[in-house]
Amino acid sequence: MTLTINHILLSVTTAIGGGEALKLLNTEAQFDLVLSDLYMSGMDGFQLLEIVRAVYNIPFIFMSSDHKLDVMERGLEAGARFFFPKPLTVMNCENMWQFVYIENVEYFQGMNIEDQG
Repeated sequence: MTLTINHILLSVTTAIGGGEALKLLNTEAQFDLVLSDLYMSGMDGFQLLEIVRAVYNIPFIFMSSDHKLDVMERGLEAGARFFFPKPLTVMNCENMWQFVYIENVEYFQGMNIEDQG
């Protein structure tokens, strides 16, 4: 799956559940961030976040239809960088892209990506 934001092509890898996400993270593919639902069968988002933070050190973002303040605070306190309400909006995706860019400026500058704004 691909996504285009501000003329920048992003590659999106999808997983059905936390277990599949961990299998993908164990491959040689490089991921810039993990975007996870909070509630999944088998492993919930908090369990996935704990493993991702401990093993992979990849920025983690939650999305959920449950956007009660205490749930959002718990996610952020557990280490998620953002907590977006579902459904995701174009603005949410732009914010994720900006975050990934800022965290990896040197990588993207090497690709000669110019400001599209």
